[in-house]
Amino acid sequence: MNQPISYKKLTIKEGEDAFKLDQLIEKCRQAMGENFLAMGWTFKKIRDGKHFAALLGGDYPNPTFEAYIATKRFSRATVYSWIRIYELFVEKFKVDKQRLIEAGWASLHYLLPIVDDKNYDEWLTKAEALSLSDVRAEIKAIKSNRLEEDEKDPIVELVDNLTKVITIEFSTDENRTKLAIQKVISKWLSKHKFYEQNR
Repeated sequence: MNQPISYKKLTIKEGEDAFKLDQLIEKCRQAMGENFLAMGWTFKKIRDGKHFAALLGGDYPNPTFEAYIATKRFSRATVYSWIRIYELFVEKFKVDKQRLIEAGWASLHYLLPIVDDKNYDEWLTKAEALSLSDVRAEIKAIKSNRLEEDEKDPIVELVDNLTKVITIEFSTDENRTKLAIQKVISKWLSKHKFYEQNR
């Protein structure tokens, strides 16, 4: 656990050093923001143009985008999140990239399942102003309110789970997407096997 710092009067040199380090953090934060947007754009181009087949070469008899992601040592969820953020906020909503950099990748990732044409600007403003933990708390409160309103309707649960699969785990590999959706439906059916009988 961090010990509290006892503050003393800083020397001019200590103040200058602290300011330089803070400026370096700001530059790195800006670069990280630019990089996740560039990664989203680039991975999207590789996926949509099927360039992964040429990049994987003859070592892969059935080259897939997921195999290409693995060669770069990124998780599929992260790469698909970068792509989805780029598609949704840059291409669809036409948001200025500097706003996305300010909001940060992690907050934007958590916004993916809840933003739409009507509320994206409001949520983006929150993501720019609030910490990641505060953004997550706001989202949790919204989801909690929805659950109460829906009285935990099993159909709403199924739709929410399918939305997560399609939003976060979406893949251009049709079989992979079908398997993910089948898994959600199968799990839901086993959990709610008497739903139809008790309606």
